[in-house]
Amino acid sequence: MGKMWDTIRKFMPQHRSLSALDGSTVFACRPREGLVEYAAMQVSLKRTGAGANRRLYVDVKLVAEGWTRVLQPVGYINFDMVTVRRLHDDLEQCIKVMEAQER
Repeated sequence: MGKMWDTIRKFMPQHRSLSALDGSTVFACRPREGLVEYAAMQVSLKRTGAGANRRLYVDVKLVAEGWTRVLQPVGYINFDMVTVRRLHDDLEQCIKVMEAQER
């Protein structure tokens, strides 16, 4: 698998998404189950590059509920700090609305 990534890196050296997927994990939360036992989401912090090229990304690993146990594709999405803050605000709003609906 390592040789495959090396080949891909040669063709896409500046691609931020590929760089984030290949980054080192700085911190990882434990996976959280979805509504069904095989679905899960895990959030982690990844670092790419060094020196002036160093970047931090929040990485979300997702196994969606819409798939079977046999075929469970794993998806990844990476966010920069600006987007993470926006997502945080979005989640806070959803929590407030959910709490109000549950009363």
